[in-house]
Amino acid sequence: MAVKVLCDSVNPVEHRASFERAIADAIGDRAGRWDVWLSQLNTGFPLTVMIAGPDGLRVSYIFKDPEQQTAIGIRSRIAALLAIRCEDATL
Repeated sequence: MAVKVLCDSVNPVEHRASFERAIADAIGDRAGRWDVWLSQLNTGFPLTVMIAGPDGLRVSYIFKDPEQQTAIGIRSRIAALLAIRCEDATL
């Protein structure tokens, strides 16, 4: 597994590393290359996460609620989305 995180901007900046780690944890040990883009216009604005995985898998989510914009909230939402999408891909 290779996870590459590209961060356009995340505010406050000190959250960036924990968000990147949360997403890498959510991806876990899935095989293949994973490219992740994080973007946030400014503090208090929605955080956008876009993920490109193997075999054309694409997942994106906009974290609009500030309570969701925590490492725990991001990890759990991304893990749930990937579980659904990866299961769909095997059907």
